[in-house]
Amino acid sequence: MAKLVPYWRSAWRLWSVRLGVVGSVLVSLFTLAPDAMLQAWLMLPGDLKAVIPPQYTPMIGVAVFVLSMVARFIPQPKTAEVISEKLVESGKPALPNTVANVMAPPELKAKEPTL
Repeated sequence: MAKLVPYWRSAWRLWSVRLGVVGSVLVSLFTLAPDAMLQAWLMLPGDLKAVIPPQYTPMIGVAVFVLSMVARFIPQPKTAEVISEKLVESGKPALPNTVANVMAPPELKAKEPTL
């Protein structure tokens, strides 16, 4: 059986998770309430509507999902520090490449990944 990553309780802090949730909500709204999304579109200022052509509005949710995948590869040092500190406090290894990992006791230091 698969195990969860040790920082699963703090995963909501990651931008990839946040954008994934936003994308899920947008796609769900487009699917379940297209009339509500049309109303929201009609309420947008004309300047904003001019930037996004109407035929591309259904793709906004998909674009947010793609951005969530991209965000996963962008370093988030402050979030990594918070997660590492919580891991060390709970007696688990810290994330590699963080100050918390450097300051952690040797038995809790995370090993650097090897390629």
